[in-house]
Amino acid sequence: MIADGQAVIVGAEITAGHDGQAEMVVRVRHENGVVAPVVLDGCTGFRLMANQGVGDLAALVGRPWRELLQQTILARTSRDDDDNDGLGGLNDV
Repeated sequence: MIADGQAVIVGAEITAGHDGQAEMVVRVRHENGVVAPVVLDGCTGFRLMANQGVGDLAALVGRPWRELLQQTILARTSRDDDDNDGLGGLNDV
């Protein structure tokens, strides 16, 4: 299930992180066939879903990983960049 040689999402689930906060674990099949987890904090995971217009984790399956990630980062950067450094608050952590 590789779209044009791109890494794609093959599964996703919500789990509890070590601190008890919700996290999204996205399983990505890379171009070389390896499936690896990507752990996102809950806010980023739900932002990814909202940016794609999906309300169900299963709807992420088959979508190109890099494209979703770029859209999520760009949406955050344009919305959260109150200090105009282009990092969308990422340097504030």
